[in-house]
Amino acid sequence: VANVLSDNIKNKLKEEGINYLDTAGNAFISYPPNIMIAIDGKKREANYKVLKDRAFAKTGMRLVFEYLKNGALINLPYRDIADIVGVSIDTIAKTNESLKQQGFIKQLTDKKKVLTNEKMLFEKWGDTYETSIKPKMLFEKFSFLNIEAERNWKTIPLSNNACWGGEAAADLQTNYIRPTIFTLYSTESKAQLMQQYRFKPNLNGNIHVYLPFTDIRLIRNESNEPINFPDGQSSNLNNDQFATHPILTYVDLVNSGDARNIEVAQKIYEKYVNFFF
Repeated sequence: VANVLSDNIKNKLKEEGINYLDTAGNAFISYPPNIMIAIDGKKREANYKVLKDRAFAKTGMRLVFEYLKNGALINLPYRDIADIVGVSIDTIAKTNESLKQQGFIKQLTDKKKVLTNEKMLFEKWGDTYETSIKPKMLFEKFSFLNIEAERNWKTIPLSNNACWGGEAAADLQTNYIRPTIFTLYSTESKAQLMQQYRFKPNLNGNIHVYLPFTDIRLIRNESNEPINFPDGQSSNLNNDQFATHPILTYVDLVNSGDARNIEVAQKIYEKYVNFFF
């Protein structure tokens, strides 16, 4: 009795006089002289549900991002995690189960679990973000009012609903690159962006405004407080409250495919991201 038997195996069993039965209903049962049952050609129907990769669906991605920033989060009560990330308890349960199945969460005791293979998880998150999440979040493209405005972009007073990403964030965090493409994460309307920042709509503009994939507060450092790394170190990033978290800055740079950006991304990784894994 077996789940599935190939034709070759069934033929071999018949030659050896071995009876068989599979879950599709194929059978060979010989009990001379009175019983002979031979059923063949039945295909097994899928009667099971294929588990979705909830960890890398839209809401699961939000949760994984927070786990990457702070692996200790996975040991908090689900209700506390839900309050922090803004996802449902059901999403947390299904995302955690998905991560366990993929080898990214290891259960140490009944109450203690840890992230494992964090770098692989980080890479998968970055790839999925670029291919499945970010393209859908592009809101509008703009240009600066003039060359002088672009030159003085750091003086633009961003609201609490916006922060710089990509090359601009990298410049704020390393002072090592002059941005050519300005990525801005914002929940503001087109009119607000034009009025408050004096941006000009331009389909070919170098200001790319994206809706944040999660709460804007979670993709940046909320205040002037330094980023606290897991090993106890801290860093006072220059204007860090106006830039994306280094993990997202790195992902934006690497996914650009630009050699110059990848070089800066490595500096971001060595200076900040490496401490999280």
